[in-house]
Amino acid sequence: RHLRVHEKGFVEGVEYAQEPRQQALLLALMDDLLDHEMDEEALKTACAAQGQRFKSSKVFAHIPMVYTTLVRYLSLDGRYQLRIPQQDRSWLH
Repeated sequence: RHLRVHEKGFVEGVEYAQEPRQQALLLALMDDLLDHEMDEEALKTACAAQGQRFKSSKVFAHIPMVYTTLVRYLSLDGRYQLRIPQQDRSWLH
């Protein structure tokens, strides 16, 4: 809710303002209702990224704590997953 409306995210109670591309990446993962996972091409599209060398971690270069806390790369599947503890998943829906 805060991310969508106020462009802010929270990690461990600390507020982080989100730039438009950061917000787009996190919202894309949040809005994937099946498993909160996406491949690189889908994230690239969601972030309106240009160029062939898209790296989701670079979207969060200035606030890596948010990225490492909320996004995990599943190397075997080549997909990115939203990392939300089970007890916090109720706010996704």
